[in-house]
Amino acid sequence: MTTGKYIVLKEAKFLFIKGKDNKDFLQGIITNDINKCNKKVIYSCLLSPQGKFLSDFFIIPFNDSFLIEINQKFFNDFIAKLKLYKLRSNINIDETNDFASVVIINNSSSNSTEEGQIILDKEYVEYVDPRNKNLGNRVVIKQELINNLIKSKNYSLSNINEYQKIMIQNLIPNSLNDLIVNKSLLLENNFDQINALDWDKGCYVGQELTARMKYRALLKKSLRLIKKDSGKVLSGDQVFFKNINIGQITSLIDNIGLAMLKIEDADNAIKNHIILTTKEGTIKIVN
Repeated sequence: MTTGKYIVLKEAKFLFIKGKDNKDFLQGIITNDINKCNKKVIYSCLLSPQGKFLSDFFIIPFNDSFLIEINQKFFNDFIAKLKLYKLRSNINIDETNDFASVVIINNSSSNSTEEGQIILDKEYVEYVDPRNKNLGNRVVIKQELINNLIKSKNYSLSNINEYQKIMIQNLIPNSLNDLIVNKSLLLENNFDQINALDWDKGCYVGQELTARMKYRALLKKSLRLIKKDSGKVLSGDQVFFKNINIGQITSLIDNIGLAMLKIEDADNAIKNHIILTTKEGTIKIVN
C-alpha cells in the first residue's frame, strides 16, 4: 500500500557545524533559536546586517553537531559568511556529500505530529517539515539508502511542481523564486508565520531592523495567495489595481500563485471584490 509520494531534492547541500562553540556561534547569527534544535529540526535564515534575506536552511541535531541543509544556490555564499563570522569561535565547518534530501508528501504520519518533530532517526532522520506540517515530511538519508527507503515504504514518485503547489496553497514562499537575495524582507514574505523567527532569543545579525518592522508596523507590502481569473498570467507579471502598479507575481503553478503586493491596495481589492489586472490577464486575491 502506498503511503505517500517522494521527491529527491537534487539541489540540496549539507554541512556540519562542529565544535564546543557551535551552539553559541549559530545563536548569534541565525533568525531562529538554536536551543529549540534539541530533539527537533528548526528552519531558519541568515540575514544581512541591514535585515535583508541572504539564505534559508534547515538545522538538524546530529549528536554533538548540527547538520545544515541548504540549497546549492546559497551554499557558497553561506559558507563564506560562516567563515567571516567565525572569528575565534571554536567551531569546524565541514562540508559533506554523504547525504540526500527527500521530501515525502501525502504522508499520514505528519498529520499527528508537530512541526519539526523527528519521528524516525535510525538509518536516516525523518522529520515533519518545521515550516508547516502540510508540507509533509523530510528525510535526510545516505545517498546509497534512498532506493531502500522508497521500496520499503512503497512511495510513488512525485514532481517538484506538485510540491511547490502545496507550498503556494499554504502561503509558504519558495526562496528560489519568491525572494531576492539582499533585497527581500522576511516579514513581507510571511516568515514569521512559518516558524523561521524567534522574537525572544536576543540579538542576531539583522535582528534590529526585523524587530523594528514588526513593532513599528512598517510593512508596506506582503505576500498574497492569488488565483488566475482570465487571460494569460505568468510568473513575473506586474499586477495593477485601477491601472496603478501594486506589485508582482513571484511564482505560479497551474492557476494559483504568490504575489508581492502593496498591503493597502490588496486589502481594498479583497474588501471590494475587485479583480486585478496583469499585462494579458486578470487575477483574484485569495488571501
